[in-house]
Amino acid sequence: MIVFHAWCWFVAAGFLPSSVGTAYINGLDMRRDMVKIRENLGLCPQHDVLFDTITVEEHLTFFARVWSRPMNLLLRDMRKQL
Repeated sequence: MIVFHAWCWFVAAGFLPSSVGTAYINGLDMRRDMVKIRENLGLCPQHDVLFDTITVEEHLTFFARVWSRPMNLLLRDMRKQL
């Protein structure tokens, strides 16, 4: 089992670009294969996951990307709820 720090999840989910190099997740290159990676990426937090340095909108965007939620649906839902 691989344990990632919070910033690694941001990069692995495509929320932040990698500063140098790449990472391979299940043999897929995160620079080229993010759609496929997100299809197989899971997040199982052991507690409520809230990051002190990002906004509510950024939290929603982060988790939408982890769970491959289309951005147009996320934006529609955010307009309704926020």
